[in-house]
Amino acid sequence: MKMHPYTAILLAGAVGDTLGMPVECWKPVDIKEYLGRVIAPLPPQKILPKDTPAWFTHLEKGDITDDTLLTVAIAESIIEKNGLDLTDCMNRQVDAYFANPIIDGKSIYGFGGSTVKAFENWKQGNTMLAVPPGLGNGVAMKVAALGIYAHATRKYVEALQFAGDIGTLTHTDPRAIAAGVVQSHAVYALLSGYDKQQFLDSLVEVCMEYEYPLKDNHLQTERGSLLDKIEWISANQNVDEQIAYRALGNSCNAFESVPFTWFMVQKYWDAPLEGLIVTVNWGGDADSTGAMYASLAAARHGIFFPNEWIDMLKIKDKILDVSQKLSELH
Repeated sequence: MKMHPYTAILLAGAVGDTLGMPVECWKPVDIKEYLGRVIAPLPPQKILPKDTPAWFTHLEKGDITDDTLLTVAIAESIIEKNGLDLTDCMNRQVDAYFANPIIDGKSIYGFGGSTVKAFENWKQGNTMLAVPPGLGNGVAMKVAALGIYAHATRKYVEALQFAGDIGTLTHTDPRAIAAGVVQSHAVYALLSGYDKQQFLDSLVEVCMEYEYPLKDNHLQTERGSLLDKIEWISANQNVDEQIAYRALGNSCNAFESVPFTWFMVQKYWDAPLEGLIVTVNWGGDADSTGAMYASLAAARHGIFFPNEWIDMLKIKDKILDVSQKLSELH
């Protein structure tokens, strides 16, 4: 299906989100045992492996999660303000959270703890928003529209700085904040036609500029910085995914799932659909790795999956409307 690249990115992100949603937090071995292999969008599973949290049991096939809801909220803010407005952007994200059902004290769309606390603080007018540990991937998963904005307007530095500003409102760990900046750049880079080595080199360069040093009060510092992970990818481009999975991890922590996504993008540089399916079948934070991977792959390839995956998206019409307006940015 031929469509505008910006539309492809937002649709792909939603498709990756809904593809990974049913196996969120699953181990690869459990996916194999219970489902064989995820090769197309499924409804959330009602029978779950032992010790697997039931995040999305209230959703249905074609539903999306917090990744897409917040991505769309940021895109709508850019459209409404014809630019970047931090207050409006935050208000729209907060509204997207509070507009959706809360069951047993949790959103059915799986909003992360750091994000929820910051949103609640914003709603209550507190001056302190982000609270420790704030090391999740909640920034990187939602910034595709900022990469699009950088490409559409050529306001590249402004877009990356804004990604950092958005990150500091909800997260405190420098790896989480930098992951959002680098992911915004990654969308821009692939839209701009970077080859594989340019892409990897640019991830290193942007991370070096925007990632602040870890301090003693940050958690899991022994896992290293985001830059450490990107440099590992650059030095191990062709290793088996099993090795990357063990070295990088793919939990909801920004220093795991986000670099794991970048590894998979470069590993499956010219095989985007296979890469998306493999990424999701590694489980972990599968809705976020699926959404981030698919957004990046679409920035390079356009729509790379069956049209029926688009048709089953319940948010399809909204994304088409938003992406059309983004394509009109100058």
